[in-house]
Amino acid sequence: MPPLLAGKPTDFTGYVGTQADKTTEALTVFTDLIHAMPQKQERIDMVKQYLTLSAVTKRPGFRNLSQTVVKWQQQGYGEDPLKHKMEKYKALTFEDITSFYSKHLQNKAIVYSIVGNPKKMNLAEIGKFGKITKIKEDSLFN
Repeated sequence: MPPLLAGKPTDFTGYVGTQADKTTEALTVFTDLIHAMPQKQERIDMVKQYLTLSAVTKRPGFRNLSQTVVKWQQQGYGEDPLKHKMEKYKALTFEDITSFYSKHLQNKAIVYSIVGNPKKMNLAEIGKFGKITKIKEDSLFN
């Protein structure tokens, strides 16, 4: 996903939904996927097809077109970014993906946000992923 404004950094965001008592297992699997991306070179055609179809189906409707154009301009695009993306998708190789992954994702720090009942979670195990900071629900919506 491109940054919200041109020249600004972006974030990698992922989501895992699970029962509270399975939080540790979900964090383990999620972390393993980020730090050790599965090497499935035979799926490159499927990845390219997904990217292409996803880009085409996310076209703005006529009611959102003006807002979308303003957003594109804020991101630094002078025209529809799909034109640029489609060329990149067609030329994409598995080596491009692994290179990007190793440079921008593989060894980066991770911040986890966990929403749930801490009484149903193994906080000692979750603490192995890093420092736990509890935030009270009422402070989120001030």
